[in-house]
Amino acid sequence: MTITNHTIYGQFREQAAVSPGRTAIISRGEHTSYGQLHEQICEIAAKLRAGGVGSGSVVGLLLGRTPALLAAILAVNKCGAAYMPIDPAYPDGRIQYMAEDSGAGVFIADHAHISRISQFAASVIPMVQCRTCTADGARMLGEHEEHEEYEEHGKYEERRDSPAYIMYTSGTTGRPKGVIVNEAGVLNLFEDMREKIGFHSSRTILCLSTVSFDIFAVEAILPLTSGMQVILADEGETGRPRDIARLIHAHDVDMLQLTPSRLQMLLYDPRSAVCLKKIGDLMIGGEMLAAGLINQVRRLTNARLYNMYGPTEATIWCSYREILNDQGPITIGTPVRGMRLLAVDDNLCPVQEGHEGELCIAGIGLAEGYMNQKELTDSKFVQNPYVPGERIYRTGDLAVLEANDEYRCLGRRDEQLKWRGHRMEPAEVEAALLSYPDVQQAVVWGDSSRNILVACLVTKKELAEPQLRAYLGKILPDYMIPGVYRRVSEIPLTPSGKTDRQALMREL
Repeated sequence: MTITNHTIYGQFREQAAVSPGRTAIISRGEHTSYGQLHEQICEIAAKLRAGGVGSGSVVGLLLGRTPALLAAILAVNKCGAAYMPIDPAYPDGRIQYMAEDSGAGVFIADHAHISRISQFAASVIPMVQCRTCTADGARMLGEHEEHEEYEEHGKYEERRDSPAYIMYTSGTTGRPKGVIVNEAGVLNLFEDMREKIGFHSSRTILCLSTVSFDIFAVEAILPLTSGMQVILADEGETGRPRDIARLIHAHDVDMLQLTPSRLQMLLYDPRSAVCLKKIGDLMIGGEMLAAGLINQVRRLTNARLYNMYGPTEATIWCSYREILNDQGPITIGTPVRGMRLLAVDDNLCPVQEGHEGELCIAGIGLAEGYMNQKELTDSKFVQNPYVPGERIYRTGDLAVLEANDEYRCLGRRDEQLKWRGHRMEPAEVEAALLSYPDVQQAVVWGDSSRNILVACLVTKKELAEPQLRAYLGKILPDYMIPGVYRRVSEIPLTPSGKTDRQALMREL
């Protein structure tokens, strides 16, 4: 169907009106239809409005992985407010900081977490189960409700620049920073991905990401605004390869989004990895993507593989491309419609083909900035010297412009090491290690106290270190060859599914 509504909730509502009995979410074996989900959304929205929530409000969400979490997100959007998601795994101190910094006046929490938030939240709405729905699971969507919605929210042009959510990410000061993302950027990305990757009503996606990682919206909210079926993995299932495989097989999942680290975790269990044969579209992003990992995946599936790129500050993904067998270097592809990429030197001058520079982003998907951090906002979101009135976001990612006018990411400027007088990227060393036959996962960092590079490896069997060193010596300069190798059973992940380097360093 053609999607015409210009709000996130409105796009979901179109799907619920057309097919109220169709399954929207399967969670812990329970099916929730579009009609049932819409009814719960309306109930939550009514409570939010009664609590004074409207345009400009921020609503905190402290909820477990149930359909109620998705209902709450859409209910907040229905009210014209911004949601601020909190991972229940966060410590209380971090939750308190996010609550105070965001200015969230109202929180929605389930009973398991109400006591944690009530001590510093002005108002808490307890999440309860949706009341009994009509026989077919549908709520009547009549003219009165449409009129009420129009009067409440106004025309699209009047709310397109309103915040859709505030996403807190790690900050260099030791405190998380809140990124304010507008609805226009979210809707723009949704439209682009529907067209280019094929999010439509006949498909099923598995949702594994935590709600505090912005790519959660691609696994849960975008599918619901497209009429799809969402398989919502619970907290335990998200980290167990065999549970992931079981869910894919049981529900005929044909779309999947993974970070490279989570994909490696799945590949490490061969009996679980065979589930990838069922996948038609596999989106991989959130970290650097190595060619060796793609080669492993290719041996298991004929799925269309996509390299996804984008910081939170540019609305989830701002560029992506399908990875073809004969394409050469893995690039981040072409920008999402309405977005532009530019690599610059330290003076913000564009770099030429073949030269590295800092990747900058411009366009409709740029965030407003950081909550209550004007100085940081002004340093990262700067004026484009070549386009008057346009802002560009300085990502801190290094990239090189390839001959096909696409950028290839090289790693982070802040992870770049100055080693024995040379600049080097740990990602390049990791890619070399992953090309060795028995290495399945690799993480590299510099130990300045001992002046050596350390490599942590997940391998199929014990490795002969001399042979590994000799192999690396054929493809890397001497200063880039690790001096210490540690074999580990697994690479720890952060809640967002990325490699937890700090945890590895502490263990060793």
